[in-house]
Amino acid sequence: MLKYLVASLVLVVTTVAANAADFTVERVKGTKVSVVTLTGDIVEGDFKKFAAIANKLPNRSAFVVLNSDGGRMIDGLDIGLAIRAKHFGTVAGKVCASACGLIWLAGTPRAVFEFSNVGFHSAYKVEDKAVSGGANAVVGAYLAKLGFSYRTIYYLTNTAPQEMEWLNAAKAKDYNITFNFLEGGKK
Repeated sequence: MLKYLVASLVLVVTTVAANAADFTVERVKGTKVSVVTLTGDIVEGDFKKFAAIANKLPNRSAFVVLNSDGGRMIDGLDIGLAIRAKHFGTVAGKVCASACGLIWLAGTPRAVFEFSNVGFHSAYKVEDKAVSGGANAVVGAYLAKLGFSYRTIYYLTNTAPQEMEWLNAAKAKDYNITFNFLEGGKK
């Protein structure tokens, strides 16, 4: 079964991100496990699209593969909370940054490939790209719901909006962000 799951994930993690989020669902051959992919920018209304898919799947029955540069924070956080409530796993594709990284953190379990790039930065106001204290408070509350420490929350929200803090194995260990490495895939 694991062989089929990894093979299915490999097919979707190499997809290039589109302009708006696209969701697909595929059943892993010979199992009851589904792979839900989110590819592209997260925009208003994406949570409703994701919820319609997730509500049809049993708890603990899906992995959500994420390929996105990010996007709308509120929809991203709501998708993350839905993933956590359904006990779905998350897998980072080639790039999973900003709101996508926050979604990835909700997975139980979380996984990456050796070529995955998971990134974080502070929340900001769209009009001037200035840090938004209120939005970062919301992100902090979300991360606390996921069980992260204050120290980890600070790390995940401290980088300037125009920059990206890319997670690596050493930083993940230091901040107690657990995940599994998956073998296979193409860069």
